[in-house]
Amino acid sequence: WSFNESAAVYRLIDEMEKTENRKVLFGAGEGENTSGETKTKVLQRMAKAVWPDFYKINEGITTRRVKSKVESLKRDYRAQVKKLHQTGGGIDSN
Repeated sequence: WSFNESAAVYRLIDEMEKTENRKVLFGAGEGENTSGETKTKVLQRMAKAVWPDFYKINEGITTRRVKSKVESLKRDYRAQVKKLHQTGGGIDSN
């Protein structure tokens, strides 16, 4: 994932942000309908888009790797949001 300045991570994030993928991964927004697709289908589509050569060799492993990275990115995002919502720390005067 870190090869070529993390280009694959940025491609994955681009895929995650697409409306049809976002709805399944994060839920439909207010006023949006669900897509009706399964998470597995979305992850397969994203794996094929991010790692087309590896996907041709082994769809299952490539999809599992993408699923793992999506979950890791979501977990890291939530941790950062939690840090930003903390209060009471004040400003360090040193």
